[in-house]
Order: sequence, then structure tokens, then C-alpha cells
Amino acid sequence: QAQNGRQRRRPDQQCHGEAPDEHDAQTVSQHSHRDGGVKGLAHITGGGLTENIPRVLPDNVAVKLDANLWKKAGIFGWLAKEGNMTAPDMARTFNCGLGMVVIVEPAKAAAIKTLLESEGETVFTIGAVISRKDDAPQVIIDNQDALLS
Repeated sequence: QAQNGRQRRRPDQQCHGEAPDEHDAQTVSQHSHRDGGVKGLAHITGGGLTENIPRVLPDNVAVKLDANLWKKAGIFGWLAKEGNMTAPDMARTFNCGLGMVVIVEPAKAAAIKTLLESEGETVFTIGAVISRKDDAPQVIIDNQDALLS
């Protein structure tokens, strides 16, 4: 079923998020076409995590990320401190160390991670896709204080 031009996922088709910090969209795309495990790609640019990830999500799902699960470069801690920024400001403004977020089927997550790592990418499992209720946010970040250091 399509909603706003995007396929609507059922809750039993939840995906895990994978995030290479240096991405190769061509490798991900080739794997997606070959095996069908990639369900969404979000290039994290201006608008940070909270504005870019929802662009690839149907309205009925959200992602729940854990900021302790990926490595952040020291520049982000410096930016937070010098700019007197809150964790939500950081998530809305910067990629916080994630160049691309890859939404994958749980059953194919390990194979896709192995493929990306074999291509030289650094990959972190950063969270999961969850059901979304009404107008709840589409990006939930646990342990947000980790975005400040």
C-alpha cells in the first residue's frame, strides 16, 4: 500500500538501521537490487538526523536510535560546547558522525553489514524501525547526551 508515494510497512516488517560513516551508495544500491534487503537510504546532510531520516520512512513507522552505538568525531563535541548547543540541536543540525543511514531487513542485516565492511566502510548497528503512533516523532534518539561529547 502506498502512502505519500512511499510504500507503507507493516509492523512485522521492521528493519534495523545500519550506518556507514563513509558511505558508498553504489555498493548499497547494488546489494539492494541483488538481494532486496535494503529498504531505505538516508544521506545525512543539512537537517541532520531528525530531518533526513524521515524522508525515507513511511508515515506509520519511526526509527529508534541509540546515540551510544556509533563513534562520533571530536569535532561534534567541540561544536556542541562552543556553540552552546543542546543534543536535539545537534541531531537537527549535524550528521553526528553518520554519513548515511541504511534501513535493512533484520534477516539480511548481517550480510549487508559484511558486504559494506568488505568494501571498506565502517558500519554501526544504530537502532531499529518501530511502529509510529499518530503524530509522534519519526526519529527517537536514546542517550542523546552522547551527541554532546
